[in-house]
Amino acid sequence: ESIDTLIKHLSLPKATWKDERCASMRFIARCYTNLDRFEEARMWLNKAIEEAPYLIDPYIEMALLEYRFSNWEKVEYYCALALEIKTHAKSYINEPFSWDHTPYDLLSLSYFYQEKYNLALESVDLALELNPKDERLLKNKQNTQVKTGENHESGHPIIHSVICNRTWSVHPFIQNRQENHLLYSFLTGTLFRSTSSNLLSWSRL
Repeated sequence: ESIDTLIKHLSLPKATWKDERCASMRFIARCYTNLDRFEEARMWLNKAIEEAPYLIDPYIEMALLEYRFSNWEKVEYYCALALEIKTHAKSYINEPFSWDHTPYDLLSLSYFYQEKYNLALESVDLALELNPKDERLLKNKQNTQVKTGENHESGHPIIHSVICNRTWSVHPFIQNRQENHLLYSFLTGTLFRSTSSNLLSWSRL
């Protein structure tokens, strides 16, 4: 039902704002992710990128999707594309996790598991600049330093990111802060309300 509603939005003659169309495509991808139909999720995220290549959000969501499957080269690729985008077009459609430590967090993990330890350390440092008290990031930095020789203490295995949450909302979706967000959608002319939960709540060891 959510997918049908979002596709209906995309078919509306007045649905021409690329930012909003991109968001609808991202939300469709989340629906398919919840259904474990990941190829369709990838297809819709690719459509979202094509629709609005100047927005950071679809690249980060694609990186998050590839993270689920430990496709580290693809995680690196999409994070790199995302981080080339410096303009933060502030609108109700923007995702907070696209502009916090998440891109550098993902990038550091992708580098680590490709054994690019110096780059992983640089990226986790950038993530910590944005979230300096995050214990997981601090531990990841410590364990990366072991690999680079900066920390000679025996480290634990790097903590696999807790970036993703397997129970993604279908629409609208913001899972980043423990607060409520109002999202105005023109799908049906209705005001949608989303109660967000902590995006960083799922640990895959």
